[in-house]
Amino acid sequence: MSRKLALLLAILSVLLPACQPIQAPAPLPAVSDQIVLLSPTATVTQYSGVELPLTTVLTVTNPYDPAQIDLRVHFTAPDGQIRTVPAFWMQDFDPVTQRPTGEPGWRVRFTPHMPGEWFAQAELLSTPIDFVTDTTAKEFFKQRLRYIAARWAYSPNLFAWEWWNEVNWTGIGDQTLGPWIEEMTPALLAFDPYDHLITNSNANGTLTQLWALPELDFSQQHDYTGGDLNHTLAEDLRRITKIAPDKPVLMAELGYSAGAQDYLDAIHLHLGLWAAPFLGYAGGSMYWWWDNFVDPQNQWPQYNALAQFFDGEDLTATSVTTAPVTPSGATALALQSPDRAYLWLRSDSYSVPAVQGTYDKAVRDALKTKQKLTDWVYTPPLLSKLTVTLNGLADGEYTVQWYAPQTAEWLIQERIQVKNSVATLTIPTFDTDLAAKITRNN
Repeated sequence: MSRKLALLLAILSVLLPACQPIQAPAPLPAVSDQIVLLSPTATVTQYSGVELPLTTVLTVTNPYDPAQIDLRVHFTAPDGQIRTVPAFWMQDFDPVTQRPTGEPGWRVRFTPHMPGEWFAQAELLSTPIDFVTDTTAKEFFKQRLRYIAARWAYSPNLFAWEWWNEVNWTGIGDQTLGPWIEEMTPALLAFDPYDHLITNSNANGTLTQLWALPELDFSQQHDYTGGDLNHTLAEDLRRITKIAPDKPVLMAELGYSAGAQDYLDAIHLHLGLWAAPFLGYAGGSMYWWWDNFVDPQNQWPQYNALAQFFDGEDLTATSVTTAPVTPSGATALALQSPDRAYLWLRSDSYSVPAVQGTYDKAVRDALKTKQKLTDWVYTPPLLSKLTVTLNGLADGEYTVQWYAPQTAEWLIQERIQVKNSVATLTIPTFDTDLAAKITRNN
């Protein structure tokens, strides 16, 4: 991400006496030579628009992109009210020839709503770090927090406040950001009577120590590696909980191909939803490509399948445990308490790396034989005559309910006996994945 530049503090002044002539444009004094704000060229009256040119020596690749440069001007009314207006990059064109005329540049437009003396105020923060260290910038942001909380804190759809999304791209490090979070959290909560959860994020959540801050309620990870999620999610969780062992962790962003390979994205979404809670995350993985994949491809039933399986269940009394499968061919993840267990089995052939490898081989074979590869569908081999073992359950009779995560259907139900704290289940034939609830009978 390019550096984001913001105008936040009053150091430049332009007088806008309403209903009086304005002097010819002239540069106003500035603390920095990086930006100059010019006076208007005509009389400004109440409710008449005014356009002020801005010049700056700063250059960016795309001045139309506010992620690269974000220039703003604060207009202070005679009664002290402040209105913030973004500047914009503009190139004039001849309406007849449609050719550019004159030099492009920055403009800011504003309409004063009351007569009197107005001030146009601005300051340039030269680096993103200034945003979290500059005293005035922080005070302005606290005002922004009041507005944000006043407008959105009421909503039951608001899950949590996230201070930054992948803050590591800004260059702001833990030692600088930590004190800022400690200062801003009480400022936000003062206007949030509902005490919403608060978090932060990095592109790789394992590389920050900020999760240990008491101001952050839960940790999170983002993953776009495309690896076997049973392994990558487990390792990420281990590293994050080492930093903040008593906090829940969300897999808050998961993605694969940005919708370029819908078939693989669908598998990755499915595996992320099911692997995360069975590994100990506080919910299913949250897929990033909702706008160009999840929604247009109607992947929402995948979320419903997981929700239906856990509907009405209290997982707070469970812990992650191992459940060996014999013979080899599948991997089992389990959540277990003394009198119940939740089981998810996944074929070792059903992962994005495995599917991608099979697809790549099919492409190579098609090229060798000079054939077109059309309507390719991956079908994992059927697995049968497998057993899975759970240890640590209380002795007694249990009901096992098998579930199909792909179709959200309950399958067969059977009864088993647990002896010496050991439960051995015969797994129904499957090719992708299966789930099961094991509940002790009263």
